[in-house]
Amino acid sequence: MSAAGAVVLNQADRCSTEELEGLRGAVRRLNARAPVFAAVRGRIPWPKFAPAVSAPPTTTPGVEEWTWEGAGLQDLERVRRVFGRLAAGEWGAVLRAKGVFATPQGGRRLEWAGGA
Repeated sequence: MSAAGAVVLNQADRCSTEELEGLRGAVRRLNARAPVFAAVRGRIPWPKFAPAVSAPPTTTPGVEEWTWEGAGLQDLERVRRVFGRLAAGEWGAVLRAKGVFATPQGGRRLEWAGGA
């Protein structure tokens, strides 16, 4: 979270005002520069959120970002093996990886975070 450009607190309607403010405070202690948005069912006011995510990324010491954009169909088993190698730590301490892939079996979305 310390490298996030923006933070979304989803299911905010399930928290009291005090709980929500406590969460905002916890986020600010980890990342003072990221705007914090409260959302219900993932819905946030896009006009307020868009500037936060379209701004150029800031750097955090020790945190790197890498993006790969491929074209064409990807072999689903190969993509799963890559995510397995991430989980095994072959490329260091990866915090999060995600992707949407076109495969012969159709579109697939894979996410990896926190070892799962």
